[in-house]
Amino acid sequence: KYLGVTIHHERVNRRLLRSVMEKVNQKLSLWKTRNLSFVGRLTLTKSVLAAIPSYTMQIVFFPRQACDEIDKSCRSFLWGHTSDQRKIHAVAWSKICKPKNEGGLGLREMRLVNRCFMMKNCWSICSQPSKLWVQVLRDKYKCGNEMMPVIKKKPTSSNTWRGICDAWSPVQPLIAWNVGDGKQVQFWMDSWLPSRTCLFEVSLEPVPDQEKGKLVSEYITEEGSWDLNHIRYLLPTSFWFEVIGSAPPSLVTDPDVLVWGGSSTGTFSIKSAYYAIRTISNGTNVVFNLIWKWCGPERVRCLLWRVAHESLVTNDWRSRRGLTTDPLCPICKRERETTLHVLRDCLFAKSIWLSLYNDTPGFDLISNSILDWLEHNLSRGNKGWSITFAVTLDANWKARNTFVFQQFQLNTTLLLGEIRGRSRELSNRYSLTANRGVPPPQSILYIGWKVPLQGYLKLNCDGAVNTSRVASCGGVLRDNQGNFMLGFSCRIGVCSILHAELWDIFYGLKILRGRGLCDNIISESDSISAVQFLNKAF
Repeated sequence: KYLGVTIHHERVNRRLLRSVMEKVNQKLSLWKTRNLSFVGRLTLTKSVLAAIPSYTMQIVFFPRQACDEIDKSCRSFLWGHTSDQRKIHAVAWSKICKPKNEGGLGLREMRLVNRCFMMKNCWSICSQPSKLWVQVLRDKYKCGNEMMPVIKKKPTSSNTWRGICDAWSPVQPLIAWNVGDGKQVQFWMDSWLPSRTCLFEVSLEPVPDQEKGKLVSEYITEEGSWDLNHIRYLLPTSFWFEVIGSAPPSLVTDPDVLVWGGSSTGTFSIKSAYYAIRTISNGTNVVFNLIWKWCGPERVRCLLWRVAHESLVTNDWRSRRGLTTDPLCPICKRERETTLHVLRDCLFAKSIWLSLYNDTPGFDLISNSILDWLEHNLSRGNKGWSITFAVTLDANWKARNTFVFQQFQLNTTLLLGEIRGRSRELSNRYSLTANRGVPPPQSILYIGWKVPLQGYLKLNCDGAVNTSRVASCGGVLRDNQGNFMLGFSCRIGVCSILHAELWDIFYGLKILRGRGLCDNIISESDSISAVQFLNKAF
């Protein structure tokens, strides 16, 4: 081994990765599954089991079978398997590995995690050519001297290089540029706009051959502004505004820089790579956002998550899987024991809800969809009711299980007292947490325009962006008597509000320079971000 990773000179297989599996199994042998709740096992799976292979995965391309074996160990532990007993997997692993706001638990599939680490190596080869290991691989596999390497698989490729070749295809469309002097970025073929769009793919007509290979710096006039009128007919209106809303390259700025297009900051992360290569995304679900933002114990949140998936092990759930022949509710013995029935529609559960209705009227007892029911009661403006609602679900499910497995008699009065007590405690705790760190009341500060010093002129600028992201800006120049001297306004294009604020300062100073007013100028802006950015730059 070297630095904890097995040195291999042959094909990587499960036998060579045995040490990784041994570490996982060693952790599992130390933990008492029976003594851990579902939430406890979930926490350990996320923070320990799923993290063990990550170190080796940074340079080793795992076989699919090895990744599946690690996933199997994680999900077996999550559902409480023991050496002599196999537990039911109530929710599919594919759902569990989704992000929380899409209905999952935020776990990750090992195959995709391994591929993300290989994508990180691809990104390092592109963005960090000065690193020694990058230079070695570039020279060994003849990647060329360009910033964008030529990556091809060869029969004699090492395991790491095969992983890099496998991950190269999803990396390529995520490579983007921040334009500096514009001498390395191709105007049509590279992704350099804020939307990370390749203009060649959205052009209205075929791009002429003489234009295809042009750099961004070749579309600039001698004065440093955009020279795009001769290609205006090729660009859709939205992308035209995005181009003219971007800062043109300048010879006095730094060179062009590669950025990671998979994140808003341009910095590579395993998280952004993982989300980029996920094949299925159902989008954010309001119910699951409400569940994970609910103010209370994680155990109750996980119960709400299982309720939303209708994965509670009720008699109806067991009957549909051939685990029992009796799908009826064990309490009322009238209807099939579905998730909605045991928590809301059963006679015992309904008596609890009706008693609570007198305390807090307005909750929903008629929704046919369990997701609609959860959304209605968790999103109500009364924070106290959402706490009471979730606590009642937890209490109803616990009462049902003690009745079925321990033959405890159901007592409405005792259960209501428990629900009200727990709800009151959580509400008090939430109110204390919510009030912690509250800033003192703000005082009103009256502001106004201040005249500049004798001999100075003041330029006040402002930028704005509408809902379509089209930006405009304007400004006013006044002397030390407050007299109006000139004003300007212009349409910028598509850009962020910060860029709009910077553009208005730029255009204002450019106009003053053109009129010979270069000295004793004070420029004011209402954007603290723009002011800090400029002060930091100079």
